[in-house]
Amino acid sequence: MKHSDARMGRAALLFLPAKIVEGLIGVWTLSYTTACLSHEAYERFSTVNTVVVFANLLFLGWIINATTRYVGEYADTPRAGRFYSTSALLWAMPNALALLAAAVVCAVTRSTTWFAAFLMLTATSLYQITLGELVQTGRQVGCVAVSIASALAKPAVMWLVCRALTGGAAVDRILPAVLGYAVSELAGGLAASVLLKIPRKLSLRGFDGEIAKKFAAYGVPLLGVSVSVGLLNMIDRFIIIFFHGEFGIYNANNTISSTVFTMLTVGVMRAVYPAVLRGYREGGISAAKPLLDRGARMYVLLAAPAAAGLCGISRQLSSLLYQSDPYYVSGSPIIGIIACAMFFSGLNEYAIKTWELRAQTVPIMAGALVSMAVKVAVSCALLPVFGFLGAALGNLAGFVLYFTLSAVRARKTLLFSLRPRTIVTVVLGSLLCGGGAYAVSCAIASPFLAVLCAVPAGAALYAAVLLVSGEVRDELSALTARLRRGRS
Repeated sequence: MKHSDARMGRAALLFLPAKIVEGLIGVWTLSYTTACLSHEAYERFSTVNTVVVFANLLFLGWIINATTRYVGEYADTPRAGRFYSTSALLWAMPNALALLAAAVVCAVTRSTTWFAAFLMLTATSLYQITLGELVQTGRQVGCVAVSIASALAKPAVMWLVCRALTGGAAVDRILPAVLGYAVSELAGGLAASVLLKIPRKLSLRGFDGEIAKKFAAYGVPLLGVSVSVGLLNMIDRFIIIFFHGEFGIYNANNTISSTVFTMLTVGVMRAVYPAVLRGYREGGISAAKPLLDRGARMYVLLAAPAAAGLCGISRQLSSLLYQSDPYYVSGSPIIGIIACAMFFSGLNEYAIKTWELRAQTVPIMAGALVSMAVKVAVSCALLPVFGFLGAALGNLAGFVLYFTLSAVRARKTLLFSLRPRTIVTVVLGSLLCGGGAYAVSCAIASPFLAVLCAVPAGAALYAAVLLVSGEVRDELSALTARLRRGRS
């Protein structure tokens, strides 16, 4: 157990800083995307990207989940070639159908938009599969290198395309963003494949029906989960697209919080999930529970002040990233609301582990569907009154309910637990963090200086609460001991 805990800690120390860097690059890429595209082009790209993300969940989510789940059992065995050949063929089939559908739609509409969507779908799905395999096979350094390089490639490709089209002025086409995302993620997926040595192991004769059935048995039931959770995550965006308009404003501000919390959630989960899964395989729930508790605590300690801080600096952050463009800044309150929603979304990932570990998909799907229905009802009720803020509030209501339903039902089997001291410390520290950041951001007119000063001010207040409460005493002691060993 101590070995697993230490391994999880080392993985977190690698993944979290890497995801912070990747997240910062992602936020800057978002800022650049809105600058290099016209308002109308960014709205069109946001719509295409939303459809691609949902299509990836619907058609390829099952194979992504299955390969991530089982790659650790096959990667270093004589059957590795059969595993990769089977997963490659199963991945290629939906992509071939997507290409055919895109070609038909493009021929009928004489628009290349859906062919662009196909490129993004293929690149995104390959990237997600191979990065998941890198993590599960213990190639953390390779995963970090590929993810950061891919993140840097997005704005680089966009800049090159914009220079070629307009010399650097705003473009009224989605081509720069499409190529930026597709090329960077396709290159990242191929690079990860090379690190996994997949090309040399692929064979048409390597398809294994037994492995395919195993994938289907695990992944296909998860299709319902992928679709229900995907709709829960994205239904607010479709509501805005079809019933309100101004999706560019909503998506631009929504994506800021989504990017930050994806960074935190994935960074922590990449360290936690392999350890929890290994503990469950070796010792069942009794071995997995302490690891899940530590992972949840790590997430809460990082995510709660992040949500509070984003609430405090939302307007100045939107002004900074979108060059004080009133079109985008008008939606800045969305940042704080979505940050709170994403906090509960990330926390729910720890609440549903009891069913994920035992491959029970129905409880996850049922909770997501109920929460989605509430989210739609709240969003539609508030949309006429608050505009796109109504959809954001519906988002928050949906994720709070989803976490509550999951936590209540998971208590009988496996649910993480947090010490009362941890809860009090996080709540108090987060309130001071958000309040301090808000006060500093209001006192400074310049968006750049406001964000530059508000972030460390909020972080300092939060750190002070952690130190005074003794919440991080064990971590500080371990760090001190490690530094002493390093000197000796």
